[in-house]
Amino acid sequence: MRSQAAQFSHYTVRAALELARLIGEIVSCTGVASVAGFALAKSGLLAVEAEDLSYRFYRQAELEHAWRVTRQAWAHPDSRKLGLQARRLNPTLAKYTLAWGATVKRDALAQEAVRACGLNALTLSQKDSNVAEVERYLEARFPEDIAVLKRNAAPAWLPADVALTARSWTVARARGERLGGLEPAEVPGLDDALVQVEGARIAFDAAVAEIEKTGLAGAYAAGAFERLLEPRRAGFEAALEVFEPLLAGYQPTGQDGRPHAGMAWVKNEIGLRAVEAREEVFGEWLRLARALEEQVPGVAYF
Repeated sequence: MRSQAAQFSHYTVRAALELARLIGEIVSCTGVASVAGFALAKSGLLAVEAEDLSYRFYRQAELEHAWRVTRQAWAHPDSRKLGLQARRLNPTLAKYTLAWGATVKRDALAQEAVRACGLNALTLSQKDSNVAEVERYLEARFPEDIAVLKRNAAPAWLPADVALTARSWTVARARGERLGGLEPAEVPGLDDALVQVEGARIAFDAAVAEIEKTGLAGAYAAGAFERLLEPRRAGFEAALEVFEPLLAGYQPTGQDGRPHAGMAWVKNEIGLRAVEAREEVFGEWLRLARALEEQVPGVAYF
């Protein structure tokens, strides 16, 4: 059973799509802009069908997460981690995610993918139809051996890799100031916010490890999901919501007064690590929730 919030979202979207279809039919029948009216009615109807078929096989939380992973992988083609997350989606879930993104989210990239994979009302009504086409599309779109472009003439002070940790951030900034001509600048609260993100991720991972060590059924009976997993997932998300705007507000400047390219790269990389971590944490929560429902009859956790 989906939560009330998920059901409300589903019915709200469906009502909007039904309204689009109805308006299109009215416009078409009155002869005013009949071609546009027909197109609107058809698109609204297809969207309703795609959403209904998607919810027949998957829940909103699964579709939302799979869509975010896919969209973030498109937005960050240099992120091998996001690309692998998109490739490793269950192919059938990926199929309905693309259809959901194309119709409900009206995303142009998803619409292109739907056309490339031959997804339509017929293939969506059959759970296994065109799954192989979706799998091949994702493999081509997110190659496993993705080559990360090397920075041209990267200065020696730049780190080879950037992690979502306070140490990684402060060491890079200190080296930039000492060796790279970076003008010292503080963003109030930024360093502390990153410490909170790092601590929240460690706490979440510890909760996952404890639940898996105890066993899902035993952990659920002991209240570990509500006592540990939920508050720590929420805590990590809350820490990111504080950190990300502060990071966005940091504008690295060189001692010559111009934007500092090296530290801008570090800033972008740590921002990308935050995006990756958000999807990793939610994906772990979703994995445990699915496994719990499979192991414990009668439990509807998400």
